[in-house]
Amino acid sequence: MRLRVAQHTWWVFLAVSLAIGCSGNIDYFLDSSIPRVVTPPGQIATVRTKWYNGKLQQTTFLDKQDRVLEDFLFGRTNEKIWNQYAGDKKSISTHYYHSDSSAPGFVSVSRNEYVYDQQGRVARILKKESEIKSGIESAISSSESTFKYTETNDTLVSRLPVSEPNRSTVIDSIRWERNKQGQLVRHYRLYVMKMPQNPRLDTIRYFSHRFAYDKLGRRILAWYDLMYLGRFYIADGPDTIRYGYGRGNRTVREIHRYTTDMRNKREIDTALLDGYWRESTRSYRQSFFEGMPYGRKNQRTDVVEYRYEPFEAGTHLPLHVSQDIGY
Repeated sequence: MRLRVAQHTWWVFLAVSLAIGCSGNIDYFLDSSIPRVVTPPGQIATVRTKWYNGKLQQTTFLDKQDRVLEDFLFGRTNEKIWNQYAGDKKSISTHYYHSDSSAPGFVSVSRNEYVYDQQGRVARILKKESEIKSGIESAISSSESTFKYTETNDTLVSRLPVSEPNRSTVIDSIRWERNKQGQLVRHYRLYVMKMPQNPRLDTIRYFSHRFAYDKLGRRILAWYDLMYLGRFYIADGPDTIRYGYGRGNRTVREIHRYTTDMRNKREIDTALLDGYWRESTRSYRQSFFEGMPYGRKNQRTDVVEYRYEPFEAGTHLPLHVSQDIGY
């Protein structure tokens, strides 16, 4: 079964939103080229805000089914996700991304169109990528991912060749494992590259992320049983996340615990690195374990809170962009 949305709808919304976004004041923590709220107010039921250690970091607009319509993440790196639905299925998801090193008015855009099989599972994702510079969009490149399902409830991803394939990729394996109830219980990723002039393999991503649920089917724990830190000693996420719920079984709190416990972590083998990278990696390793004056220690606990309010156009529009997210 294929879900289609009129192709011109997205482009009309984009053009109007960019014109509005570029005409107002530039918000440093949400780039001017990222469209503000474009969903008709009548479709919005709830506004959810995410507070990270007491600082407003994210604002999400939900429909009556608590599905995400638009999601704004504030900060020097800022982004937006805009979801559209056809019936009970997500048909299109558009991601706008502005990094902290990008010039003002520049965002990358990734638009996913979903195709479902007869069982209602995602069969294909058609991806269209482009860039926006001060309201002007570049040419669009396209790619496609296919999804296969096994009897053990695993999901395997296969990326079809694109016009200019990355010949440096040795393996890029992504797997989602689900239980009989359809709940995600494990997410696995292995991504290895080899540059033509380099004799050694370079592991870019390697992790195993697991999830547990209570009797009501609510996620209560997420943890990494494996994460590869790489030459920059960057954790894939908190070692553990514990979830708390409020009325309507909505998530109201997450406790993120980061540690330097190495039982679930893998370090890079520096034997084949040259002198520069050995010294650089040593510095990153020290920062990971001891912290640096300008960085965050990896031995910490962060508290994430979610607050919910009934949507009121006069209160929640135009979008309030947080200028204080903790740094």
